[in-house]
Amino acid sequence: MVRLRSRGQQGFTLAEVLGAVAILIVLLMLLVPALMNLQRDLRQKELDAKAETIYVAAQNRLTAMRSSGYADQYQDTSKDSTLVKLPKDPIDRKVEFDESTNLPIVQPDLYAMNAKYRGTTGTVCSFVMTDGSTDGTLLNHNWVIEYEPDSGSVYAVYYSEDPEFNLEDYSVDTWSKYDSLRIRDNRLRDGARVGYYGGDLTASTSDTSSLQPTILISNKEKLVVTLFCSNAIIDGVKADGDLEFTMALSDSFNHRYEKVYDFSSLAGDQTSTKSRVGSLGYPLPISDIQIYLGPTNK
Repeated sequence: MVRLRSRGQQGFTLAEVLGAVAILIVLLMLLVPALMNLQRDLRQKELDAKAETIYVAAQNRLTAMRSSGYADQYQDTSKDSTLVKLPKDPIDRKVEFDESTNLPIVQPDLYAMNAKYRGTTGTVCSFVMTDGSTDGTLLNHNWVIEYEPDSGSVYAVYYSEDPEFNLEDYSVDTWSKYDSLRIRDNRLRDGARVGYYGGDLTASTSDTSSLQPTILISNKEKLVVTLFCSNAIIDGVKADGDLEFTMALSDSFNHRYEKVYDFSSLAGDQTSTKSRVGSLGYPLPISDIQIYLGPTNK
């Protein structure tokens, strides 16, 4: 006997099944990148938190050593050839100004100790990051601690558990690569392989307010406008940075002069030295403006 099936009992057609599968594939394609970004963001937070743990441990040790009369073990940098002297001010270091002159104050030098020398007798790293100073698991991974010898204060810490991310090559020659990773966006772009904690400012590739732009105007024999900027290079993806600023002059007669300048090209060698401030002068009269690069004021 042949049993007839009503129309309401029929299954899905092949076209309907394929359509449903296509919709699911599209949804997954939209969802997977979001999940990957979320996973990377959580991983970055975890690494940054571990860098903070090492930061606190190192600062506690430096403070204890100073209190116990052993400050010379980390202050006398000439005795430790494994230390790396930072060639420039970090991009997230705050610029301090002298209240009497309004000029930038020269900041103390920063040095870096590397985890690979923790077992080397007589190094600052062996004195500071002793067994028991923090979680042993963290001590056994790769990290770099930047500190200020004179004050005995930790400036920043890098931390990585990725065997392919070699913090052991942190040196004067490779320093600029790590300097760019102070910016969280750059660490995420790099794949969340390294954590970072410290610095004076929250550096950002999109927020130029973190650059602390300051204008100083003096009117002696000629009007001089001086621009100070704490971070001339803020995006490590571009080797020379692409920071631009606009200078404009106008008077009550509606005369106006405006021009856009690239900080790196104007500052010349200044961006490759410790100082990251530029100086621009504007001789009068306004009808015959001459733009020139003034002396470094730091």
